[in-house]
Amino acid sequence: MNDYRYPVSFAEDPDGGISATFPDVPEAITSGSDLPEAMRAASEALGLALRGYLAMNRALPVAQSQGGEMVAPYADDLLKIAFIESFRSSALSAEALGGLAGLKPWQVDALLDPDNVDSVADLENALAVLGRRLRLVVEAA
Repeated sequence: MNDYRYPVSFAEDPDGGISATFPDVPEAITSGSDLPEAMRAASEALGLALRGYLAMNRALPVAQSQGGEMVAPYADDLLKIAFIESFRSSALSAEALGGLAGLKPWQVDALLDPDNVDSVADLENALAVLGRRLRLVVEAA
C-alpha cells in the first residue's frame, strides 16, 4: 500500500495570506488567502509536482519529514500517480498492458501520460490489470 501524503508547512506570508511548502517536495510551493484555501492549493500543488516527477521519469520523493499537517494530492492526481508507479514497477510492457486491458495503443499512451486526464473508472480498471485495487478511506480532517 502506498501513502502519497506529505508533510506541509504553513507560514504567514508577509504580503498577506498563508504560504504552503513541502520539505520533501521542494517543487510544491503555493499559497492561499486563508488556511482552508492554502490547504486546497497545497493538495493541487503537490499533485502537480508529483506528476512532474513522473513526467521527467524521476522517482517520487520519500516523505521523510515528521510531524505537522499531512497533505495528499487530490484523488484524480493520486490515482494517476499510483497507476504510473504501479506500471513502472511491473514487468509489463505498454503493449502487454494494452493486451491485458483490451486497450488500443493510444489509450495506453494516454494512461501513461502524467498530464493526461483519465476517468476514475479507467484508472481503477488499469490498476486491476496490474494486480492493484483502489481503496478509499475517508478520515476526519
